[in-house]
Amino acid sequence: MKLISTIVLIILLTGSAFAQTCMSLFSYGATFEVVRFINQSAVSNAHYWWNFGDGTGANCKHPVHTYPETGRYLVTLFTKDTVGNCSDYYEIWVNVTKYSTDTCAPAMTDSLFTSAGIDYLKIIDLSTNCGGYSISVDAGPAANSPAALWIGIDSSWAPARFLSRLQYFAYDTIIGYQLIREAYKSTPYKFTSSINYDDCSANFEFTVIQEDSAGQRVF
Repeated sequence: MKLISTIVLIILLTGSAFAQTCMSLFSYGATFEVVRFINQSAVSNAHYWWNFGDGTGANCKHPVHTYPETGRYLVTLFTKDTVGNCSDYYEIWVNVTKYSTDTCAPAMTDSLFTSAGIDYLKIIDLSTNCGGYSISVDAGPAANSPAALWIGIDSSWAPARFLSRLQYFAYDTIIGYQLIREAYKSTPYKFTSSINYDDCSANFEFTVIQEDSAGQRVF
């Protein structure tokens, strides 16, 4: 009996020695719309999934990403040990400001709420010096929403992290409407990161792209 106990103890100790832990972590630096991410994760046999919060992602360790415009993006790094099978995620909001010579400075946030059993998304315009332009908003499957900036969310809106967008246009009598500035925001709708990024699977609601060290897409 004593010999059996010793063998069991050795097996338990050996198993714990091979137990793996994963820790996801990153920092970043931005030069206008170009953001350089520094992966500081502690993961053996690592595979990386980046969600940049603008509908795209990458699998490289230290990506450089060019955002489409000024905005507030929820960025997530999901890491997985492909041998030990542990995983972890880390996410933060990243504020991006795209340089422009136009005085219009677009900015927005949003609010999700329910009224009379219907979910609504309200776009809140925080822009300055944009009063002379026409406005348009998009969010998820909705497009060109009315000036009230309220969008009704129906059954076609699946739980996801989508983009809300605010656009300003100038009108020219010859060429018509011209896009001047935009602002974006990641909008999680019924999306819980702790569920979508767990040990079993990751939520891939974005397109994975590859970029070189200068932030240019590699096709």
